[in-house]
Amino acid sequence: MKNKHILIPVIIIVLLYLLVWNSNLFGYMLTPVVTLGFIFALASIVLKSASPPQVFDKMSWDKITLLIAGVSVVGLFFYANYIFTNNPIDIAKSDIIPLIKEVYVDRFIKGQFVYDRVVGYDYKDWTPNYLPMHWLPFVPALLMDVDPRWVAFILFMCVQTWYIVSVLKSNFSNLEKRVKVLLPLIMLFSVMHKQQNSFAHSVELLICSYYMLIAMGLNKYNNSTVSVGFVLTVLSRYVSVFFAPVYAFHALLSNRINAFKFLFILLIGVLLLYVFPFMRSHPMIFFDGAAAYDIAALGEWKGQSWQAAGDPPYQLFQGYGFASWVYMFYPATMLETKIHFLKNLLLLVMILNVVFGLVYLWKYRPDMSSLPALLIITLGVFFSFVLVPYNYLYWNVLFLLPISTMHIRWFEKK
Repeated sequence: MKNKHILIPVIIIVLLYLLVWNSNLFGYMLTPVVTLGFIFALASIVLKSASPPQVFDKMSWDKITLLIAGVSVVGLFFYANYIFTNNPIDIAKSDIIPLIKEVYVDRFIKGQFVYDRVVGYDYKDWTPNYLPMHWLPFVPALLMDVDPRWVAFILFMCVQTWYIVSVLKSNFSNLEKRVKVLLPLIMLFSVMHKQQNSFAHSVELLICSYYMLIAMGLNKYNNSTVSVGFVLTVLSRYVSVFFAPVYAFHALLSNRINAFKFLFILLIGVLLLYVFPFMRSHPMIFFDGAAAYDIAALGEWKGQSWQAAGDPPYQLFQGYGFASWVYMFYPATMLETKIHFLKNLLLLVMILNVVFGLVYLWKYRPDMSSLPALLIITLGVFFSFVLVPYNYLYWNVLFLLPISTMHIRWFEKK
C-alpha cells in the first residue's frame, strides 16, 4: 500500500529552500509566517505518524547507499577545508570565534576567571555570556593550534554518521535509504554554499550537533543520551530549557525512574560544568552576561555600519523572524522599548509552547519517537521570536528534520 507521508520530504525541501536558498521569498511580512507554518505542518505529521524503530536482526547494508554517503562525506570535508582556508577568522566578519579564542579559551588556559568583565569588542564594559559548552570544546584545538572550526564540523559529522548508520540499518527500501541519507548531506552542502559567511565565521554546527544528539536519543529510546544532550544544550544555546519540562513530563508519565535519572544528570551536569567552577564564586555572572545580549541586539537593531542611514536593519529583515514586525509596527520611538517588548513576547510564546507540549502529552501519551517534533516546534517558535534572527540559528531546526522523520516510511515499500 502506498504510504501517505510523501509530504514529509516535500515539506523538508520547501523548508530547506526557505531557510537557505531564498529566506525572503514572500517578503519580511509573510516569509516568517510561511516558514513557521511549514514547521508546524511537518511536526503535526510526525506527531501523528512516528513509530518505534524497525531494524533487521542483522546489518543490512545497501552498498550503493554506503558508497554514496562515504563519497559525499569526504567531499564535504574537502569543501569545508576550502572554505576555512579561503575565509580566515576575522573579527570584522563576526566576533564569535575571536571572542571564544581571545576571551574564554585564553583565560581558561591561563587559569584566569573566564567570566571576569571585559573591556572592548564593541560592548564597552561587559560580562562574557557564552556558557561553558559554547566554548569549552574548543580548548584542545586551540592548545594544539588547530582551526577551532574543525571541532564544530567534526562533532557535527559524528552525530550525522550515527544518523546515517541508523538509516542504513532500518527496514526501508534502498530508495528510501538513499533519500534519507543524502538529504541532510545536501542540507549541509546548501548551508556551506549559500550561507558561506555564516558557515565560515560561526560555530553553530556545534550547537546543531547537541540538538541532533537529543533527537537521536529520543529516536533510540535512550534516556542517557537525551540527558547528556540536554546538559550540552542548556549549557550552550540553552533554548532547550523550554523543552526540558516537556521531556521530563513525558518521562514521568512513562517511566518515573527515567524522569529522575534525567533530572539528576541535568542537575549534576549544570553544577559541575557551570555552577561550581564559575557561578558559585560569582553568582550574578549569568544575569550580568545577559546584558551583553541586549547590547548586541541593540547594535543589530541600529543596522550595519555599511548600511545607508534610514535603511531597515539588515539582520532583522532577511525574512527569518518576527523581529522585523516589532521594529516596523510596535508603537514606540526608542529601539530599547521595542526590544524589551519583543523579549516579553518571546517569553510569553515560549511559556505557551511549554503548556501546549504538556497538554499534548497528557492527552495523547505518545512514545519517545514523537518528541523530536515537539523539539522542532520549540526551536522554530523560539528562533521566530528571538531578538535577532540570525540565519545560522535556523540550522538547528533544519538538521533536526531528517532525524525527526527517520522512522516514518516516506515511499511505497518495494
